[in-house]
Amino acid sequence: MANPNTQTIVKDSTPPPPVKRVLTVHERKTLGDAVAAYGYGDVQGQNFIPGVLGASATEVPWMRVNRPRLNEQQKTVAKILKEGTPEPTNEAERDKINKRVGELTEQILPFLQSRKEIRSYSHRDPDFITALEKADAWDKPQKELGGRTPQEVYEDRVNLCRRLEPENPNAGNIEKFRPK
Repeated sequence: MANPNTQTIVKDSTPPPPVKRVLTVHERKTLGDAVAAYGYGDVQGQNFIPGVLGASATEVPWMRVNRPRLNEQQKTVAKILKEGTPEPTNEAERDKINKRVGELTEQILPFLQSRKEIRSYSHRDPDFITALEKADAWDKPQKELGGRTPQEVYEDRVNLCRRLEPENPNAGNIEKFRPK
């Protein structure tokens, strides 16, 4: 029998789902180079386009290509490259993403160590203790963030910034917001 004096607390909002991981410029270039080097398509089929290194069986017995394994690797690389490449955005989406990036930046700032806290090295320094507390809070779920960790919020912010500026290697850099 339930107690009539107890209240049930219902969350009015759930945290947003994590943002899809977007590859950096360097990661996309590296995976693209791998596809170009090893070729792509079905190795055993007729539609295979060999890369610079080729993927056909070689004349030398100890250098034979494991075709099924090569097919798996190529499919995995192509899948990661396809999923990690950001889609083009229109003006309305860019405005929404910019607004969300601003919100995430404001949420993460209280958990971000200042430059002075990063440089402190003695346990006698009050900044050192504050830095330890912030570092400890970085991996733990926080009420202010809807049960998410600051690390997760930071990763979402970085991925959204990479969607806005896919060719900028410094997209999502938080250092310009770090307190002095």
